[in-house]
Amino acid sequence: MSDTSQEAARGTEPNEPHAVVPKHAYPNGPRSAKSLFKWLAGALKIYMAAELLMGIASAFLLWLYLPDTVAPVSYEVLTQFDLAIAAIAILQFTSLMFCYVMVSRVTYRTMRNLHTIGSKKAEMSPAWAVGWYFIPFANLWKPAEGMSQIYHGTYAAMGEKSAANSPIPLWWTFWLVSNVTANISMRLSGGFNGEDYSSTTFGLDVASSLFGVASAYLLLRLLRRVVDRQEAFKHGGMMTVFD
Repeated sequence: MSDTSQEAARGTEPNEPHAVVPKHAYPNGPRSAKSLFKWLAGALKIYMAAELLMGIASAFLLWLYLPDTVAPVSYEVLTQFDLAIAAIAILQFTSLMFCYVMVSRVTYRTMRNLHTIGSKKAEMSPAWAVGWYFIPFANLWKPAEGMSQIYHGTYAAMGEKSAANSPIPLWWTFWLVSNVTANISMRLSGGFNGEDYSSTTFGLDVASSLFGVASAYLLLRLLRRVVDRQEAFKHGGMMTVFD
């Protein structure tokens, strides 16, 4: 039997095209980001707690540096307070570094899932959705652009509208403000080993901590929405047409 006869017997056309697999797609379909998100959520909560404690400590130091303030405790107690601040700072830094790792992994996974289902809103590659965080100047806006594609692409895949309830603008604004105020404070105080602390630097530290907590909370909310909705990707619970 000829090849043409065999294809006709199977009910196919001789030159039937094969489905095109998207460039960045997972070979076996979308993957769950639930387990990754659980680790990220835990790290974000620890970071928020440490950042909040740092903000409270900075507020106390701000009050202590006011001209009319009389220290309510002894020098020995203040020394112990400094040690506590150092411990909190270590926890803050460690949890933040872990958050960086897990945000990168969740970002990569969720963006690649969108490429896997053929979302037209996923214009950025999964690798660059992570990589832009580390490129100077471009990291001022490109990470938010990638997160926007993930967020709106996920909602579009589920047939939901996302423009009205997106926390991305506030999340990214708070994150930038937190970093800018922290950097200004560090420069004014002379860097990591500086001793030029003042009420201004402590005030900036308080602001940085508050904006950092707000940013982490909004990131937790927006990624939870994305991850929960992408769970449906594994079971075909998505729209077949992307606007």
